[in-house]
Amino acid sequence: MRKTIVVGLSILSVGCAGVEVRDKTDSELKARLAEVERELATYHTGEQDQTRLNHYRDLANEERTVERELFRRCRAGDQNACLPQFNLIHE
Repeated sequence: MRKTIVVGLSILSVGCAGVEVRDKTDSELKARLAEVERELATYHTGEQDQTRLNHYRDLANEERTVERELFRRCRAGDQNACLPQFNLIHE
């Protein structure tokens, strides 16, 4: 039962993150992406603390959500939302 609650809350938080990113500006999203990437860089292979592992998993999910939103905006013609790695996707 406890696992079901945790999974349910995780799904809910990811769903809410999708709504939250649409309300932010391109510069806010890019700043958050940079912050998330810095936090993810502190991950050490072999980490055993479940709380830290959950935090890194949540950060990785947020990173993907923010990148998807920026890519969606870039594809829609918003040049300010484009990231350098998006050029590689089009080639």
